[in-house]
Amino acid sequence: MIGPIEDSYYFNDFFTLFSISKRSDVLEFNVSSYGTDLEHTMVKDFIYYDKMILQIQHLELKPKYDYERNKDGESCSKLDFIFKIQTDKKTLKDIIELDIKSQLIKLQKLTDLSLNHFTWLEEYETDEKFFSINLLQQLFSFMKFEKVIYNHGSKEFGKDFILSEFNKFGIEDYFGVQVKAGNVSGKVNSQIDELITQCEDAFSVPWENIKKEKFYINKFIIAISGRYSDNAKVKIQEKLPKSIRNHLIFLDKDLIISLVYKHIN
Repeated sequence: MIGPIEDSYYFNDFFTLFSISKRSDVLEFNVSSYGTDLEHTMVKDFIYYDKMILQIQHLELKPKYDYERNKDGESCSKLDFIFKIQTDKKTLKDIIELDIKSQLIKLQKLTDLSLNHFTWLEEYETDEKFFSINLLQQLFSFMKFEKVIYNHGSKEFGKDFILSEFNKFGIEDYFGVQVKAGNVSGKVNSQIDELITQCEDAFSVPWENIKKEKFYINKFIIAISGRYSDNAKVKIQEKLPKSIRNHLIFLDKDLIISLVYKHIN
């Protein structure tokens, strides 16, 4: 037994880590949230927690939970999570920060979106990583893709995200997503040429999973947080081989907002 945390660890203004116990090579983390912690959400605590429990299915690391649901107004609701994690030579700090904290932050964001708290933020149009992690990743999860993998990095080959879903034949189809912050203009040739190169790379270079298995994408999505202007979409399509043109999907700010309200709200 590792025991209670002397100085309770606050993940954010919702969740507090109260204790850690160890059984064999598995650590159990007890995380709690009280209704008084949710006063700033302007939503009754039991309504918020009801929604939050529904979003657990979207987490990669799914906790067990114990829920005390109070509606009388005198006592607050309480939600306890138990995360069970194999150590796998990870440090305690890494488990708390990288595993549990990331899942709790995602759970909060998903709950906020499901409660129609969606607001388009200016950061979406200037910060590509912020746009990817704080909006697109959550949206793709709600769209119920089989896999939603944030793949941004030096070896992405045009694919910031990898998405997959099973088609009617039971075969898994793969989507590559290239993300751009702001507008895409047909007048800026360097911008168009960069997207075309990324599109060609995405189709020609396979995605490799952790088992070193290789997969080729079926569709390529260009997702931007602004708008396509000056026939940008037409110019991209015309400069690509005919075999690729019909496998392109263009997402812009307006379409993304409509998808949020369709799949989340």
